[in-house]
Amino acid sequence: MKEATGKPLLSIDMNDLGHLRMMMHSSGYWYTAEDGETPFIDGNPSLRQGLEDLKMLLDSGVMTTHNGWDQMLAGFNSGEVAGVLQGNWITPSVKAEESQSGDWAVVPVPKQESIEGSVNATNLGGSSIYVLDIDGKEEALSYIADVFGKNIAFYEELIQTVGAIGSYVPASQGDAYHAPDPFFDDQAIYQDFMNWANEIPSVNFGKNTYALEDIMNQGFLDYVNGADLDEVLKNTQMIADNQLN
Repeated sequence: MKEATGKPLLSIDMNDLGHLRMMMHSSGYWYTAEDGETPFIDGNPSLRQGLEDLKMLLDSGVMTTHNGWDQMLAGFNSGEVAGVLQGNWITPSVKAEESQSGDWAVVPVPKQESIEGSVNATNLGGSSIYVLDIDGKEEALSYIADVFGKNIAFYEELIQTVGAIGSYVPASQGDAYHAPDPFFDDQAIYQDFMNWANEIPSVNFGKNTYALEDIMNQGFLDYVNGADLDEVLKNTQMIADNQLN
């Protein structure tokens, strides 16, 4: 594709390792061990493979760089970048460029072939609802349970208005999840999203994901700029241990 069009397939913000998180999640690994607390960088096969792949993509020109959200959107909306690797919530931003209707498709993410158990499915973010421990909390919890835990029509409206999907499995049987989308050449994209979502491995994210990613980001930049990967992983592990243990 790069040879035929002269355009990169993807772009990355060098200060945001979302691509690396998706790679690890597809294989059931994270920045931490299974306890969600112990930094797991040096010796983490999925993280290592992800860094190698990102450097390969950058060095080959298949992946370019962007600075910030707006520049990322401009890249694929203008056709200067041919694709985007993000969560399903990027769909409305893709569809904002109406002139590209019919030219897009949604496909499963690649898996890490070298990692046993890796799958063609991953996650990048989500949302949660918290209820304060104050008067009225019972009514709030009841409302949330009724809307987010029972109301299929609510999820249908979410898809049709903002393109958001939830984790309430019965909602995937609603008509909106099976409807073809003309922008994506009549692909039933939300049914595909739900099918892939059911395959995503479970990981213990813990509470230090972004602290660890800040540490890893410097290591990533060092590696891309020529540092030895073994040394990068050892140094990053040491820094993470010192700061978080």
